[in-house]
Amino acid sequence: MAEGVAEVTFEVSLLSGTAASISCPADASLGSLVRDIGLKLGLMKEKAMPSLFFLPSSAETGAEPLQETVTAGELANQSILAGVHSEPEWCTQKCFRKYWIHGRHCGMEEDSEDFVLKLYAGGKFTYSAKYHSHDAECGYNYDRSMDASGTWQLIRRDVGKEDLEEALYLEGTTTNRTVTKHSRTYYNDYNDWPSESGSGCSDSEDDEEEEEDHTPKKQTQKQTQAVELPRGKDETVTEGFTLSFAKEVLLTSDAGMHKRGGWTVTDLPP
Repeated sequence: MAEGVAEVTFEVSLLSGTAASISCPADASLGSLVRDIGLKLGLMKEKAMPSLFFLPSSAETGAEPLQETVTAGELANQSILAGVHSEPEWCTQKCFRKYWIHGRHCGMEEDSEDFVLKLYAGGKFTYSAKYHSHDAECGYNYDRSMDASGTWQLIRRDVGKEDLEEALYLEGTTTNRTVTKHSRTYYNDYNDWPSESGSGCSDSEDDEEEEEDHTPKKQTQKQTQAVELPRGKDETVTEGFTLSFAKEVLLTSDAGMHKRGGWTVTDLPP
């Protein structure tokens, strides 16, 4: 306790009846006490807990929650109720999207990412993530996609900061597909490589021998056989899915399609 600051006590309880007594310096803010409140109410599990709001115990239905800047001194010898944030306005019926693309050599080489998160009223979500990469000159294409759905909830988690971080927690199932393809180009076909003279791949000693006997030589196996391409891949897996996003991250504005980071937020139809 800071020197010269009195310690006060107030009560906090859940609608279920679980209650705890909080003792702290009078100048401590309600927001700074969330971690302690969650621990004493038994809500903290694996460094995370539901996102809480607080009301005076005498509050009527529809009353505004207490601001987290309220000090413990203002709550001294009182009782407050703790409730769980279920569907706050900033994320309910919202679509969050971010898109990034980077191309080289006029699009001959390209990487892109596309993420779409949709949060519906009733605690349901859908999430898709797509990653694409290709190198046209080498005949390489890679695609990875994820399509997940399930339930979402708002939580507060311990990330080593003074205050708990507010975040979105997703849980459900996902179908992941990975596709790799290789197509033939002159990079992987010996006969298509241009020679310095522009007449294809040739060897000067072979040319001299052909001039002596005037009989066309048979092409060597190396010349006639194209390089064997790597095997492609097409794999689909369905599995359990969990993911979390910090509120601060989701509300960071999109940095532009050629820069990673930030989201565009739009309303979903009711």
